[in-house]
Amino acid sequence: MILILSLLTYNIHTMSVTIDIARAVVNVGNAQEVTILELAKRIKEVTECRSAIEFHPLPKDDPKRRCPNTNKLEKLVAWKPNVSFDDGLEKTIAWFLQGTSLIEGN
Repeated sequence: MILILSLLTYNIHTMSVTIDIARAVVNVGNAQEVTILELAKRIKEVTECRSAIEFHPLPKDDPKRRCPNTNKLEKLVAWKPNVSFDDGLEKTIAWFLQGTSLIEGN
């Protein structure tokens, strides 16, 4: 969701990179770790939602933390994700709510 902007710029960047590197499996994302609760609160804030946040038990195999390590990506293509969490979230929500483009100028 928030990674769409970073993915687009990554894909454009890797078009100029050799095919072997372009086929590498890498993590693309913002290395800023955000909890699901922080994400939910921020979504509520941006959308001015008044719904309550509900808590449910996690599945047994659910990872407790998720934060992409983009070191391999940065070494292979000399590129770093360039969209902040807040900027990406706000643009993503605008796209979902208003159908606006995530790519500036479109």
